[in-house]
Amino acid sequence: MPDTYNGIGTSYLGKCKFEQDDSFVTTKWFQIVAPIFPLGSVRLRDLGSEGVPFLKRTTNYEFIEEVPLDVMQVVRTYAYTVFIVAWFGHWAMGNQPPLVRFIMITLGILLPFAMRFLSKRMSQ
Repeated sequence: MPDTYNGIGTSYLGKCKFEQDDSFVTTKWFQIVAPIFPLGSVRLRDLGSEGVPFLKRTTNYEFIEEVPLDVMQVVRTYAYTVFIVAWFGHWAMGNQPPLVRFIMITLGILLPFAMRFLSKRMSQ
Protein backbone atom coordinates (compact mmCIF):
# COMPACT_ATOMS: atom_id res chain seq x y z
CA MET A 1 0.00 0.00 0.00
CA PRO A 2 1.17 3.53 -0.66
CA ASP A 3 2.72 5.53 2.13
CA THR A 4 3.70 9.19 2.31
CA TYR A 5 5.74 11.04 4.90
CA ASN A 6 5.85 14.86 4.79
CA GLY A 7 4.66 14.80 1.17
CA ILE A 8 7.31 12.33 -0.03
CA GLY A 9 6.45 8.75 -0.90
CA THR A 10 3.81 6.93 -2.89
CA SER A 11 0.07 7.44 -3.26
CA TYR A 12 -2.87 6.39 -5.41
CA LEU A 13 -4.18 9.18 -7.64
CA GLY A 14 -7.14 9.14 -9.98
CA LYS A 15 -10.14 6.90 -10.40
CA CYS A 16 -11.44 5.66 -13.74
CA LYS A 17 -12.89 2.60 -15.48
CA PHE A 18 -15.50 1.94 -12.82
CA GLU A 19 -17.16 -1.48 -12.70
CA GLN A 20 -20.52 -2.64 -11.33
CA ASP A 21 -18.83 -3.99 -8.16
CA ASP A 22 -17.68 -0.43 -7.31
CA SER A 23 -14.08 -1.22 -8.25
CA PHE A 24 -12.00 1.27 -10.20
CA VAL A 25 -8.59 1.66 -11.81
CA THR A 26 -6.14 3.96 -10.08
CA THR A 27 -2.45 4.71 -10.59
CA LYS A 28 0.24 4.46 -7.94
CA TRP A 29 2.57 7.47 -8.06
CA PHE A 30 5.89 8.44 -6.55
CA GLN A 31 5.45 11.96 -5.30
CA ILE A 32 7.36 14.80 -3.72
CA VAL A 33 4.39 17.00 -2.78
CA ALA A 34 3.16 16.65 -6.40
CA PRO A 35 3.11 13.48 -8.52
CA ILE A 36 6.51 12.89 -10.17
CA PHE A 37 6.19 9.59 -12.06
CA PRO A 38 3.72 6.69 -12.21
CA LEU A 39 4.67 3.30 -10.78
CA GLY A 40 1.77 1.30 -12.23
CA SER A 41 -2.00 0.96 -12.30
CA VAL A 42 -4.19 -1.35 -10.22
CA ARG A 43 -7.89 -2.17 -9.84
CA LEU A 44 -9.12 -1.50 -6.30
CA ARG A 45 -12.33 -1.34 -4.32
CA ASP A 46 -12.69 1.41 -1.71
CA LEU A 47 -13.54 -0.09 1.71
CA GLY A 48 -13.95 3.24 3.49
CA SER A 49 -11.89 5.83 5.32
CA GLU A 50 -11.11 6.58 8.93
CA GLY A 51 -9.50 9.50 10.69
CA VAL A 52 -9.80 13.27 10.48
CA PRO A 53 -10.44 14.66 6.98
CA PHE A 54 -7.59 16.81 5.58
CA LEU A 55 -5.33 16.01 8.56
CA LYS A 56 -4.72 12.33 9.24
CA ARG A 57 -6.91 10.10 7.15
CA THR A 58 -6.47 6.47 6.19
CA THR A 59 -8.37 4.91 3.31
CA ASN A 60 -8.66 1.13 3.13
CA TYR A 61 -8.72 -0.63 -0.23
CA GLU A 62 -9.31 -4.15 -1.43
CA PHE A 63 -6.71 -5.05 -4.07
CA ILE A 64 -8.31 -6.80 -7.04
CA GLU A 65 -5.64 -6.98 -9.76
CA GLU A 66 -2.74 -5.24 -11.43
CA VAL A 67 -3.62 -3.74 -14.79
CA PRO A 68 -1.49 -2.19 -17.55
CA LEU A 69 -0.50 1.42 -16.91
CA ASP A 70 -3.45 3.64 -17.79
CA VAL A 71 -1.74 6.24 -19.97
CA MET A 72 -4.78 8.52 -20.20
CA GLN A 73 -5.03 8.61 -16.41
CA VAL A 74 -1.35 9.58 -16.25
CA VAL A 75 -1.95 12.37 -18.78
CA ARG A 76 -5.00 13.60 -16.82
CA THR A 77 -3.02 13.59 -13.56
CA TYR A 78 -0.17 15.60 -15.09
CA ALA A 79 -2.69 18.01 -16.70
CA TYR A 80 -4.47 18.51 -13.39
CA THR A 81 -1.15 19.09 -11.60
CA VAL A 82 -0.15 21.73 -14.17
CA PHE A 83 -3.60 23.30 -13.82
CA ILE A 84 -3.28 23.51 -10.02
CA VAL A 85 0.22 25.02 -10.20
CA ALA A 86 -0.99 27.60 -12.76
CA TRP A 87 -4.10 28.20 -10.66
CA PHE A 88 -2.05 28.94 -7.54
CA GLY A 89 0.34 31.13 -9.54
CA HIS A 90 -2.51 33.11 -11.04
CA TRP A 91 -4.35 33.38 -7.74
CA ALA A 92 -1.23 34.44 -5.84
CA MET A 93 -0.48 37.35 -8.18
CA GLY A 94 -3.43 39.22 -6.70
CA ASN A 95 -4.35 41.68 -9.49
CA GLN A 96 -7.32 39.77 -10.89
CA PRO A 97 -10.87 41.06 -10.86
CA PRO A 98 -13.13 39.31 -8.32
CA LEU A 99 -15.03 37.44 -11.05
CA VAL A 100 -11.81 35.91 -12.42
CA ARG A 101 -10.79 34.83 -8.91
CA PHE A 102 -14.20 33.30 -8.31
CA ILE A 103 -14.06 31.37 -11.60
CA MET A 104 -10.53 30.10 -10.92
CA ILE A 105 -11.38 28.96 -7.39
CA THR A 106 -14.58 27.28 -8.55
CA LEU A 107 -12.81 25.45 -11.39
CA GLY A 108 -10.02 24.33 -9.07
CA ILE A 109 -12.48 22.88 -6.59
CA LEU A 110 -14.93 21.30 -9.04
CA LEU A 111 -12.55 19.87 -11.66
CA PRO A 112 -11.72 16.57 -9.87
CA PHE A 113 -15.40 15.92 -9.14
CA ALA A 114 -16.37 16.67 -12.74
CA MET A 115 -13.64 14.39 -14.09
CA ARG A 116 -14.72 11.52 -11.80
CA PHE A 117 -18.40 12.05 -12.74
CA LEU A 118 -17.54 11.90 -16.44
CA SER A 119 -15.41 8.80 -15.94
CA LYS A 120 -18.27 7.01 -14.15
CA ARG A 121 -20.71 8.15 -16.83
CA MET A 122 -18.50 6.90 -19.67
CA SER A 123 -18.02 3.48 -18.03
CA GLN A 124 -21.77 2.74 -17.93
